[in-house]
Amino acid sequence: MVADAELGWALPAGSTMSWRGTPARINHLGLLGPEPAQQSSLTRVLVVGDSSVFGDGVSDTDTMARQLSRALPSSYTVQNGGVPGYTCLQTRTLLERIQKHFVPD
Repeated sequence: MVADAELGWALPAGSTMSWRGTPARINHLGLLGPEPAQQSSLTRVLVVGDSSVFGDGVSDTDTMARQLSRALPSSYTVQNGGVPGYTCLQTRTLLERIQKHFVPD
């Protein structure tokens, strides 16, 4: 994690971190997983929450968000907005911060 004046802490955007011994790729938005697809025709889904959504104890490919992505048609793109320990207020602040780059449907 990295210090964040507004949120308290955040995932280190644009890097790979180790979370409980498992590599976690953080995209440029500070969300776990791959970079968001840029096609405007896609339906954008953002899964938010705390460590359960982040995928505490599982690999990036086994998180709820990645499983949802595999289950939905290819016309959907799913991002993982889970951050361990975040409250609803922190999540709302994160959403406000990223909305100029990723606006979920």
